[in-house]
Amino acid sequence: MSFTLGLLTFLLYLPVRQAQFLVYDDKGYILDNGFIQHGLNQDMISWAMGAGYMSNWHPLTWMSHALDCQLFGLTPRGPHLVNAFLHSGNTALLFLLLVSLTGAFWRSMVVAALFGWHPTHVESVAWVSERKDVLSTFFFLATLLAYFRFSKRGGWISWLAVVIFFALGLMSKPMLVSLPILLLLLDFWPLKRMTLNKNTGLPQRDVFLTLLREKWPLMVMSAVSCMITYYVQWQEGATQPLAVDSTVRCLNALISCAGYISKLFLPIHLAAFYPYPKSCGFVEVLLSGIVLGIITFFAISRRRQHPYIITGWLWFLISLLPVIGLIQVGKQAMADRYVYIPSIGIFVALVWWMAECFQGANSRRWLVTLAIVELAFCVLMTRQEMGYWMDSIRLFNRAIEVTRENGMAERSLGVAYIYAGKSQESIPHLEKAIQYDDKDSQSMSDLGFCYAMQSKHSLATNLFSRALSVNPRNPKAHYNFGMSCMALGDYSNAVLQLKEAAQLTPGVGEVRAELGKAYVGLGEFASASSELAEAIRLNPGNAETCFNMGLAQEGLGHPAEACLYYSKAIELNPSDARVFNNLAWIRCSSADPTMLNGREAVRLATMACELTGYKASVYLGTLANAHASAGNYSEAVAVAKQAIQQAEASGQSDIARRNQELLGIYQSGRTFREAAR
Repeated sequence: MSFTLGLLTFLLYLPVRQAQFLVYDDKGYILDNGFIQHGLNQDMISWAMGAGYMSNWHPLTWMSHALDCQLFGLTPRGPHLVNAFLHSGNTALLFLLLVSLTGAFWRSMVVAALFGWHPTHVESVAWVSERKDVLSTFFFLATLLAYFRFSKRGGWISWLAVVIFFALGLMSKPMLVSLPILLLLLDFWPLKRMTLNKNTGLPQRDVFLTLLREKWPLMVMSAVSCMITYYVQWQEGATQPLAVDSTVRCLNALISCAGYISKLFLPIHLAAFYPYPKSCGFVEVLLSGIVLGIITFFAISRRRQHPYIITGWLWFLISLLPVIGLIQVGKQAMADRYVYIPSIGIFVALVWWMAECFQGANSRRWLVTLAIVELAFCVLMTRQEMGYWMDSIRLFNRAIEVTRENGMAERSLGVAYIYAGKSQESIPHLEKAIQYDDKDSQSMSDLGFCYAMQSKHSLATNLFSRALSVNPRNPKAHYNFGMSCMALGDYSNAVLQLKEAAQLTPGVGEVRAELGKAYVGLGEFASASSELAEAIRLNPGNAETCFNMGLAQEGLGHPAEACLYYSKAIELNPSDARVFNNLAWIRCSSADPTMLNGREAVRLATMACELTGYKASVYLGTLANAHASAGNYSEAVAVAKQAIQQAEASGQSDIARRNQELLGIYQSGRTFREAAR
């Protein structure tokens, strides 16, 4: 049955193989992460162990993403199928765990099916960046299975397995810090390792303390994980303890807790992002408090007759505590992914209670019918929810549809339109995001990028400056600001902005490449070479970076190295006329005689001219000198005249004048050579 449940779950999620990478986190996690793109290697593992990138320390998750790139390349199909496979494995493991703990086959099957097929878990599977959810839960369930073995047999080997699996889980996602307390709940029920006081129905103090001391190594691991996580998120600016009033945070935690329960029972109007409320309504807070109070009272009052209710309820509350928002991380009020593990407690309490309430034959028939209907409903809703996660535009349109004043969804939809090549359509969404939050640095940066794409660089730079005044550590704003400065020819400011972006995103090859390009424009070729070398290391398959490295090497007076990089650029992109032209120029005019090859220069310069339809006067000028270098002076004179005519027709007086000077050299039977450095 364990295998069957896993297989059915995998088949249910098979459509995610058609899903795309999302603009929300997937770009930063994978598409812009040079360490991840190179696959598993020593540099990547060292980076993963020490990185707090994207406000997270989860090295094992980073390694799994790197392995995806190594196996599947930069395509979304493979990573999505891996997520589906892990979720299916979690469903099978949960069934195996519950059967081992309780011996209740059918109840365990229903709980595992609810877990595997519930639509609130689509976010954890269909979003590649949420690999941390499904991967950490795999190790979480493995830890519980190892603990079950330890509770029955004891022994240091069983305990070592608990510690190792828990460590791997924390290295996948630190949300597992509550696991030591959850083990105490399992000691209460169903393991029954606690002796209860006959009068109070509570665990006896000495037994409880013994079981608590047993778990001290796990508690130390949880404490260390909490400190690392808080430090990383504080350093990256993700924690916002003062951005939202503490009273609002507490009230929102109350509302969110009740909201999660409602979504588990009625999973409709799910969204990729739920905006944080500006204030909490009295009625909403009151109703949430009443609901939570009633459930808590019921669970406590039934702790002797139905211990699984209080175990399941406390499992839900305790496992949800790290992400409930008392310390605010990010701008979301709640998130469906946060209920991935907590939902198990609710499902167990509900299924066990209903199974015991309906004991008669007729009652059991109704119960079976209800279970089938509920599971069928979950399957249908999960398939529908997966449809929204196929691409960013559908996903965030849906979020805007089912929530109110959702600035993050508006911004993400705007960014999705940018990547779809529809920058004009993105502008109203980004403007609305800023309207909802006038301190939204990311939306300001993205809107500036839209204006920069329309060559409205004055508007763009104003928005970038505004974004950085709100958040000076916004790498995207620094990067976009630098790109606009470069487009305006302001290479000094471009370097300043791109250096900031590179420091904030050390693993992003694209940023280092553009910084190198800015240094080339500034004439600082040594600095350019250093930055471009790092960019090539992070992303060796970028033709533009190789071209700019060729320019830097030329500037340093290293024609041989320049030729190597130009040749690599041609190999990566054989339709770039600039590269053929520059390589041809070295082959026909270099001061180093070992670099000269007239015939090769003619071939390369001809390719440059053919790619531009013989309409680029600069490339015609190179072809003329190439002919002269090959000894074809009459051809050189003819092409030089054509270059002059072309330059004059297009108003390029400097190029026309330069080719006129070169024409005299060819007419005297000589070839132009660069001066030795």
